[in-house]
Amino acid sequence: MAQEMFLIIFILLMFVGIVGGVILIFFWMKSSYRKKDLKIKELQKEIEELKGKK
Repeated sequence: MAQEMFLIIFILLMFVGIVGGVILIFFWMKSSYRKKDLKIKELQKEIEELKGKK
């Protein structure tokens, strides 16, 4: 009985760990993409400003 409980708890912990890791990676990817989008927008503004000066 104790072995079965240990196995169930172990599997649950592994499942929670895998799901948590996937969610963490997902949010990290989203935030890094958002930073890239902001940089691209800043560069586009700079390009427009330089075009306006010519």
